[in-house]
Amino acid sequence: MAATSVNPHEQEYITSGIEQDIREDGRSRNDYRPFMLETGLVTNCSGSSRLQLGSTDVLVGVRVELAVPDSERPGEGSIQFSADCAASASPEFEKKGAAQINTELAHRLARMVCGSGCMDLTALCIIKGVQCWTLFVDVSVLLTGGNLFDAVGIAVLAALRTTQIPKITVISDGSEGPIEVQVAENPHDFTTLDTDALPLPVTITQIGGKHHVADVSASEEACMSAQVVVAVNAQGKTCMVQMGGGATVPA
Repeated sequence: MAATSVNPHEQEYITSGIEQDIREDGRSRNDYRPFMLETGLVTNCSGSSRLQLGSTDVLVGVRVELAVPDSERPGEGSIQFSADCAASASPEFEKKGAAQINTELAHRLARMVCGSGCMDLTALCIIKGVQCWTLFVDVSVLLTGGNLFDAVGIAVLAALRTTQIPKITVISDGSEGPIEVQVAENPHDFTTLDTDALPLPVTITQIGGKHHVADVSASEEACMSAQVVVAVNAQGKTCMVQMGGGATVPA
C-alpha cells in the first residue's frame, strides 16, 4: 500500500540506516511509533475508535442492526466490513487506486476477524434461521503515513471491544404464533462482544534485501521488497498470514 515515492538517494539513505539499525526517525528495526487510541467518539454508532499511528489516522464506527441469518449459517449473525480511503489521505487515493485499497482492506479484515474462527458469530444469533444481529464495521482512512493495516486492525479491535448491543428478549420464536421480540429501550441495558480471542495484526517489511522492519513509515514502505502480515491473538493462535510485495520474507 505504498503511495510515497522516494528518489534513489533517499532510498539509499533509508536502506543504509536500516542496515545499521538506525531508522530515519531514530527507531530501531523492531520499534513501533507511539500511537494514540480513543474510543466512543462517534455518538451515533454502537462502538467507535480513532487511532493515530505516526501520521496515519484511522476512524472506525460500528453499527448494529437486526437482520435475517444467512440460509447457509442459520445459527449465526454476521459482521460486514467496509473501508473508505479519503482522497486527501494520500495522493494515491485521488486516483482509481483508492477503490482497490478499500476492497483489499475490507477483505483482509473479514478474513482476520471472521475467517479465522476467533469470533463466535453464534453469539449474534437471536432466533435460529429467523433473526440475528449484523454488525457493520465502517473504516475511514483520514490520513496514511505507512503501516496502514496494523493501524486499521488495532482500531477495529478497539471499536469491537467497546460495541454495545442492546439486550433483546424473545417473547415468541414463531413456533406458536407470530415472531415477537422486544429490544431494550434503556441505552444502559446492553451486552458486549467477547473479543478476547480476536487477533492483532503485525506487519513485517523487508527492506534492503535482508532486514525486516516493523511499523514502516510511508517513505520506508516505498523502499520495501516484500511484506507479510501476521495476525496473532492473546492465546498465541496465528489467525491470518498475508504475503505482499515482490519477494519471499525468510523466517
